Amino acid sequence: MTLKTNNRKCISGLILGLDPGSYHTGFAVIDAKQDLPVNVISYGVWHFLKTKSLALRLSDLAKNLEDLLKKYNIDTLVLENIFLDKNVKAAFVLGHVRGVCLAELAKKKSNIEILEYSPTYVKKQITGQGHCSKEKLQEFLYKTYNLDFTDMLLDASDAVAVALCGIKRKTTGDAIKKQNLRL
Repeated sequence: MTLKTNNRKCISGLILGLDPGSYHTGFAVIDAKQDLPVNVISYGVWHFLKTKSLALRLSDLAKNLEDLLKKYNIDTLVLENIFLDKNVKAAFVLGHVRGVCLAELAKKKSNIEILEYSPTYVKKQITGQGHCSKEKLQEFLYKTYNLDFTDMLLDASDAVAVALCGIKRKTTGDAIKKQNLRL
């Protein structure tokens, strides 16, 4: 899938967008070479059995991410921040999921750039509405970028939006949260 974007000045390389979850994690790999349309190379959702313990689900996530990182030389990770709601336990579990993602990236590549955005911020940057539903976000991506989401689950389209948000933020020159992993 090819996406047309405007005013892309400085982003280059492979971008991995992640919508982390302990039962479903959406991922999207986007090739954002300078002066070319953005190309969605790979996307999907990893599903983890609810009957498995958290430790086994995290192990499965690590293996899936390790396999993806062997296939693609990722330059930038764009990750959804933890959404803090009334369920503190869920926030802690999501913290573990994010920790596994960061640890796998650190094992593979120590100088990867990491951008983090809240779900509301991603939706606001992509659709103009920070509190839209996952379905509305997917519909917007379809209409705006002509992406065919016929077989794409909502977590995968969220991962595409997360990656696009990182590209959009970098190319507009706005301040971004940037970190370098060090072991």
